[in-house]
Formats: sequence, C-alpha cells, structure tokens
Amino acid sequence: MENNHIRLLPPALELVPRVSEAIQESERALAQFLPWVKYALTEEDCRENMREAIANFEGFRSELRFFIVDKRDERLLGAIGLMIRDKSVPFFELGYWLRGSALGRGHMTPQPEHND
Repeated sequence: MENNHIRLLPPALELVPRVSEAIQESERALAQFLPWVKYALTEEDCRENMREAIANFEGFRSELRFFIVDKRDERLLGAIGLMIRDKSVPFFELGYWLRGSALGRGHMTPQPEHND
C-alpha cells in the first residue's frame, strides 16, 4: 500500500536494522506510552520481534504490522499495527508509532481532545 509520499511494508527481516535505528532514536519518547520498547532496544531483540510479526502476519493472528517508509529516501518512519480483536466481524484495534524525527511532518495527526 502506498501514496505519493509513503509506502506501507509488511514485516520482513531486512527491515530489522531500520526498525532498530528508529526505536533507538526515539526510545525516550516511545517508552512513555509503549511498554514493549524496553524489550526492543537491540538489533537482536528487533529481529526476534520481527520473526514473531512475520508469523502473525502470515497466520493472520494477534497483530498485523505494517512499517511506514518514506518513498523519497526509503527511511523507516514508524509502524502501524492492527490488533485482531475478533476475526468473525472483523474487528481490529489500531496502534501506531513514529520516530521522533518524523513527527510534525503531517504523517499522522493527533486526535483532537473532547471535553464532553
């Protein structure tokens, strides 16, 4: 999947160095909201996580992860995950993260707060 600026790639072992770099760059900010970050700080941790993501993707279970890549320079910007909640509906929960240097560039816009 892609548009004029980004491409979404399924999990693949060749993405591991770029994923690891993005997580390390943004460790402090990501760790505030994502408990898995502390388990993904080395390239080997990322490799193990990627193997699990590949198995989930191929088996259509748990979480379907896509990596966001800038089409201009192939830089990994972050990831989007579709957590499978109910296959029969289908019903998914959406999660995502962007590396710090990709923030504020229009890739993702925060949800406005509601004061209901």
